[in-house]
Amino acid sequence: MHPSAQSALADVMIDVINSKENGADRNIQLIIETHSEHFLRRLQRRIAEDAVPKEKVSAYFANIARTSATLEPLQIDMLGNIQNWLENFFEDEMGDILEQAKAAIKKRMQKSTEKSEASE
Repeated sequence: MHPSAQSALADVMIDVINSKENGADRNIQLIIETHSEHFLRRLQRRIAEDAVPKEKVSAYFANIARTSATLEPLQIDMLGNIQNWLENFFEDEMGDILEQAKAAIKKRMQKSTEKSEASE
């Protein structure tokens, strides 16, 4: 699914759990399993924007480091920050961009050096 669609899906789910019938909360509970950083980031944003109360959101990480997997609750504050964020939970996008740029510079320097040596 396209990243913008993943983010939009989070908004749809928020609309569902915030829906009312005859002015009363419908008390809808959704259980969603995802690996989508875009979905989670949108959820964090909407908590910070007060579009969904943090009390209506429970997020868990499946910890498979032990013999039997356990569900660890993620602690999300009112600003949408995850207090017990797991290191390397999502890939480091900026780190990947930086390393790609470094590799490109290295290749360009190597080609430049090869051209200089060939012309001598």
